[in-house]
Order: sequence, then C-alpha cells, then structure tokens
Amino acid sequence: MNKNLYVLILLCGFILNPAFSQTISISGKVVRHNGDPVEGALVSCTNTSPVASALDGSFTFNDLPAGENYFISGMHQTDVFDGITILDALFGRNMIIVPGFEFNEYQLFAGDLNNNFFFTTIDLVLMTRAAVKIDAGILGNNWYFFDQGGIQQGGIFLEDVSSDVSDLELIATKSGDVAIDSDHIPPPPGAPQPFYYLEDYNASLDDEFTIEIKVNDFKNIAGFQHALSWDPAVLEFVELEGAVFSSTWINEDLLGEGYFPIAGVRIDSLSNFELPDGTVLYSIKFKAWQDFSSLVGIVEITESIMPRQTVYRIENGDLFLLDDSFEIVESTSSKSVSNLEKFEIAPNPVLNEFFIRISFEQFENASLSLHDFSGKMITNWNLDGNNFEQSISVYELPKGTYALKLVSTNGITTKKLIKF
Repeated sequence: MNKNLYVLILLCGFILNPAFSQTISISGKVVRHNGDPVEGALVSCTNTSPVASALDGSFTFNDLPAGENYFISGMHQTDVFDGITILDALFGRNMIIVPGFEFNEYQLFAGDLNNNFFFTTIDLVLMTRAAVKIDAGILGNNWYFFDQGGIQQGGIFLEDVSSDVSDLELIATKSGDVAIDSDHIPPPPGAPQPFYYLEDYNASLDDEFTIEIKVNDFKNIAGFQHALSWDPAVLEFVELEGAVFSSTWINEDLLGEGYFPIAGVRIDSLSNFELPDGTVLYSIKFKAWQDFSSLVGIVEITESIMPRQTVYRIENGDLFLLDDSFEIVESTSSKSVSNLEKFEIAPNPVLNEFFIRISFEQFENASLSLHDFSGKMITNWNLDGNNFEQSISVYELPKGTYALKLVSTNGITTKKLIKF
C-alpha cells in the first residue's frame, strides 16, 4: 500500500474515533422524592466545576470527553430546621403504627434522625422537637443525595459515557422532612376550618393575667404548630398553664424575645375526635410591663419563626393541611352596666332555642345584639324600658361560639353563648 495513503487512513481513523474527539453533555434535574424541583443545589460532575441547579431544578454539563466514567453528586445548605414541621412527625407516626401505610426509601432515610438505620419513636420525638426548632445538633448534615433507584447514596454513577445523557434525576432528601407540604393539600370536601382565637384584654402595670387560646371547628385534628408572638416591651411570659394535647412542645429559648413556638400532637386514636367549640387549647400567663387597653397590635400568630400548620387526619391515616385562622375577639368578660339588675341566658349551651331575660333598676334605652365568633353582627334588638324577655331561635345557626352584647349609655356587658 502506498505509504502516504496508509498514513492518511490512520489519520482519518484518529480524527473520527469518538473516543478521541467526541464530546458529550450530561443534564438532568435535582428533585425531591415527590418530584418537586430543588433550586440552588450545588451539583458536581467528575473533573468539572460545580453548577447550581436552576429554578426548575435543572443542571447541565457540556463539552465532556466521551468514553469516560462520571459521577454526579450534590450538595445543599439550608437552615437545618427548614421544612421540618408537625406534619412530618405525624407522617412518621403513620409509618410506624398504620398497617400498610405507604412510604418510600427516601422518607425512611430522612426520618432516621438519630442515624441508627431504623425509624423509631425516638426519631418521632426528635422530629417534633425540631418542628419547634429544638436540638439543631441532632440533624447534622441535613441534605442527602441519591440516584434514581435510591440505591447509590451520594449521587449517580455513569460508566463509559459515549453519547449525551439527559433526563437524570438526582434525588435530594432533607433530613427530617419526610412529608412534603404540597402532597397534603387541598383537604377533602367537608374538612373542618379551624379557628384559633383569644379574647381581648386590658391591663395595668405589673398586672398578671392569663390569656386562653381557644378553638372552634377542631375536628379530627392530629396536630398543630404555630408561634404566638408579643411585644416584649409590653408583656413578659410567666408560664404555660395548661394544654389539651398530651404531647405538647414549646421552645423556651425564644420566650425572652417575645416568641412562643408551640406544637401539639395527639398520640391516641382520632376516631370521631372533636373538641367542643370554645375549648381552651392552651393558656399562657403574662405580666404587664405597662398599661394597655387592648391586645390588638401586641399579640399575634407569626410565621417568621415557624410555619403555621393544622393537620387533619381521616380514618385511613391520610393527612391534610387545613386553612386555619386566628383572631383577637372582643372580650366576653362583663363591663358592668351600672343599673343592670339581671342578664340571664338559658339554656347555655343551646341546641335550638334559648330564653333571655334582662332587667334594669330604672328605665333604660339600650340595644342588644348577637355576634358570631368573628365579631359579625347577626341580629339586634332595641330595648326601651325596665325589662326585656324574649325567646330566641338559633336553630339555623351553625355550631360555634357567639356573643350577646348589651350596650347602654351606662356601659357595655357581653355574655358568651355556645351553640351545639
């Protein structure tokens, strides 16, 4: 063979050989175990510079030599408590005690907070404490990465890559975050709409008083969490005086800053569980550092410390996040009407109809109004004279807590009415 021709053939083979000249790309997404994208994770590929995952979780590595092995791994740094809520603890409880309850290997790994390769009630306690931001140390390195099969911890191994690779999924698992919120909404039709409220209060310097956080429409609630906040220049926390849920956790480290993170979990059966409207969920004793005429603007529920959650559980164990609400309502404590002799309601609580009797020491021009728990007036009556007696039907009103407000030129008196 002509020597020049032989050299030309060898040269062409060298140029066309993919092992020497071809480049490939590797792309995919960083996602949670439910498919939600993870933004901002630092993704690494062998012999390349790391890239951050985009808003949709995507990442790409271009111009990689073909015919080599590659390992795709991830790193992510967030607050260790991020994403860990009472929903996770309740999901974990189902993993342990509900027969046939479905979960995957990523959730099992995320729930093993004490790293003993098992998911136990100890992990549930640690998870509940983490929900109110206690015990950061037990969470350690809070993100872990797996291949699509959940077998290779750390990332995805690709062997002898000779062409472009796309649609990879690098699974990111957050320690403690076993139940992703988006999987648990919306709730089913007919689910309750819990309402948290406290009655307004006025106090003087150095007064000690108790506020009661009450609830309405609290049916088959498996757990809750929120952070009550107050102005520490006005109020000083004294103590938690009582809580309905047997397993209740608070973060005492934040009390001095005016925050009261609390989480409660029911550990017994939820079959037909319901708290009567107006039940005190928990009570807090405060001391006043100055005079104030209202708690409005002083006390509130904030989400700056932790997410607000109320978790509803149905009979098969499925969990749902509910739309809840919170409000400071007008006090039902008596603000004495100076010439009031009698203000009676019977029966109370009431099912269908109640009788009201009001009498004054002397002739009075007054008004009486019925309000729901949000303060909205339902109906009212004008009172002229010394006595007022009437039978009032509440048959068509929904169950809940109501207020009857008596207003005269001599003061205001409010009484609470509970409708079964």
